[in-house]
Amino acid sequence: MGSTSLFQNSGRSTDNRRSTALYPLFSAFAEATYPEDLYDPYKGPVATTTTPSAYSRLIKGNADVIFAAEPSSGQKKAAEAAGVELELTPIGREAFVFFVNSRNSVTDLASKDIQGIYSGDIENWKELGGKNDEIRPFQRPEDSGSQTMFIKFMEDQKLKSLKLKIWLEEWAV
Repeated sequence: MGSTSLFQNSGRSTDNRRSTALYPLFSAFAEATYPEDLYDPYKGPVATTTTPSAYSRLIKGNADVIFAAEPSSGQKKAAEAAGVELELTPIGREAFVFFVNSRNSVTDLASKDIQGIYSGDIENWKELGGKNDEIRPFQRPEDSGSQTMFIKFMEDQKLKSLKLKIWLEEWAV
C-alpha cells in the first residue's frame, strides 16, 4: 500500500468472510490492518467463500464482517427476516468483461448490445454484424455477487431465462 493504514486491528480475532472474487482487495486490507501473528492468509478466521455463503454466515451471526458485492434481493429479505440490519460501505466498483469465442468475428459490443443479448432481444450474432449463429449466453448463479451486479447492470430489463445456461459452481474445480 505504500503507507500505514489508518485503521489497525488491535488483535481481536474477528471472523471475516468475503467472496472469492474480492480476494485481492481483502488480502491487501487484512495485511495492512491485522497484526502479523493474527492474519494467516491460508487458514484462520479470515476465509474465502462464495458471496451467498458469506451473507448467510453474516446473517446467522457466524461472521463479523464480509467483503462482497452488494446483497441480492433474496439476501436482503433473509437479513430482514432474521432481524439483521446490513450496514453497507462501498469500497470499490465492479466491472464486467465479456468474452466471445476466438472464431467469432464480433469484436466490439456496447452495453446496450449486451443488455439486448441477455434480455433476449438479440438472439443471433448476425444482428451484431457477425455470422448467422445463435447466441448462447451464460450467467452466474442467482445470489452470487457478480449475478446481483449483472441484474443491476440490466437496468430493470428482464433476463431471458429459457436459453440461458447457468454456470455450475464446479466449473473452476
